[in-house]
Amino acid sequence: MENNDLIQVVYTAEELEAFNTGIAAVETFAAKYVLNLSAEDRQNLGSINETNKLFVNKTKILMEQNPSMVPVFVDQEEYGRDLTAR
Repeated sequence: MENNDLIQVVYTAEELEAFNTGIAAVETFAAKYVLNLSAEDRQNLGSINETNKLFVNKTKILMEQNPSMVPVFVDQEEYGRDLTAR
């Protein structure tokens, strides 16, 4: 009979401890930047789905290629920081 369980992983106690320590470090780092948003805030802010990602990325490219066409109310540096943070 063929063995279909191709991935057989057994972690040692040391590996699990290292993993948990790493996860704790990531959570500690991320906690400095996480905002506590209400349900209403989440609704108002919306999200970026795959179609919107294409639009956002294309907008960045066009702003870089044609800086004179960018409206004065758009802060390109802030746009770049937000895009990087996303």
